[in-house]
Amino acid sequence: MDRHQPFSFRVSEASRAAIHKAAEKAGMTDSEWVRIVVESAAGICELPDQLTRVVAYQPRKVRDGKW
Repeated sequence: MDRHQPFSFRVSEASRAAIHKAAEKAGMTDSEWVRIVVESAAGICELPDQLTRVVAYQPRKVRDGKW
């Protein structure tokens, strides 16, 4: 895998702590965890099984256009 391009973004202290905790639960480094989650969100790869136990998808009811 080609990982030559650096990528960075700013997050709050609370987000940073949550990312670190999730990465620890998945047994990954923070960088690996963020890379996989971002690539999955971009549709580049599937979310691996080791992350599905950490990241829970919870569908929410959305407005149907009627008020």
